[in-house]
Amino acid sequence: MSAGSAFRSLASILREPEGFVEPALDDAPPIERDANASSALEAECDLVEIVREMRLFRARLNELLAQSLQSLCADIATDVLARELQIAPADVAAIAERLAARFLDEHPVRVRVHPDEVDLVNCGLPVTGDGRLHRGDAVLELRGGVVDASLGVRLQGVLDACT
Repeated sequence: MSAGSAFRSLASILREPEGFVEPALDDAPPIERDANASSALEAECDLVEIVREMRLFRARLNELLAQSLQSLCADIATDVLARELQIAPADVAAIAERLAARFLDEHPVRVRVHPDEVDLVNCGLPVTGDGRLHRGDAVLELRGGVVDASLGVRLQGVLDACT
């Protein structure tokens, strides 16, 4: 991770979440003090206020960290996957075969892949090229719908399973 992206990740952690409204100190109920209140009672009231502010800060920090962690994991997974795909492209033939086998009971009609990969796929179903798909993407058409096995959908499934 470059220093610039690490800095942006840190900045996003410290940013206020959307819709967050910090409670105003004026919203807290006033503490009524007797003219003869002891300094120990005043110190206890101050301590209660400090603890309340610490709890608010901790809750806000936990919320920001959870949001940033999910975003950071997605960024890391995308970067690693992009690098791996440069080294070895996705095996669209294996992806199509798994799709056809997994959804055999749902009456698959055909498989669509990137036009340059049509000749690579032999899964027992008609295979057609679809210029809207990227290399490594596959879409299985069923009688009752479609199963999108494009790279973005597969990656999102993995990320959802991790969070």
